[in-house]
Amino acid sequence: PFCSLITRSSIDGGLDDGNAGIATFAQNIAQLSTSGIDGNIRYEHDLGSMGALSFEMNATYLIDYTQQSLPTSAAFDCAGFFGGSCGNPNFEYRQTLRTTWDTPWDVRATALWRLFSSVDQATIDTDTGVVSPTPDAFAADTGLVNYLDVAFFWNATENVTLRAGVNNLLDNDPPINPTFDEGGVNNEANTIAGVFDAAGRFIFVGANISF
Repeated sequence: PFCSLITRSSIDGGLDDGNAGIATFAQNIAQLSTSGIDGNIRYEHDLGSMGALSFEMNATYLIDYTQQSLPTSAAFDCAGFFGGSCGNPNFEYRQTLRTTWDTPWDVRATALWRLFSSVDQATIDTDTGVVSPTPDAFAADTGLVNYLDVAFFWNATENVTLRAGVNNLLDNDPPINPTFDEGGVNNEANTIAGVFDAAGRFIFVGANISF
């Protein structure tokens, strides 16, 4: 289908003639489909004079993440893989669980657990569409990744709320991924930045003031 987009010179068969060239208009030739299951569970419990406790869990199970680059090429499923045409990690399972304690002293404390399932660096057979872990790749399996974040909010006055917290409280190191030539993967600082916490433990403070 792409050969018809090339017009060669009638003189020497080249592409530098005024009537020759390659048509590069946009075409909708690729496709992507995905399916999965999303879940949300929330529970609240009254602690009486000690305030209230709540739990909220959000989870996603990725069944498939199928791509097809060309109408004539084989489709491939990137669920559980990253790298190459699969791009950034496509976790088969990930979740967050937030626990919040609303105290009777105008202070709210939260703890957030973030979990990401393991993903493998992808090797794609373009003829069959079979996706398999890259053999002998350095640190190609990210392993199971967990993070714990904590934060505190204090309603100091009617118009002032102070906050402080720590992301990645346990200072878990991100998975090492030193390969920089994978298309679609945001490699930075020897990991996949923007997906995993590359900076380690992060402490923050802030204030909201309304008037």
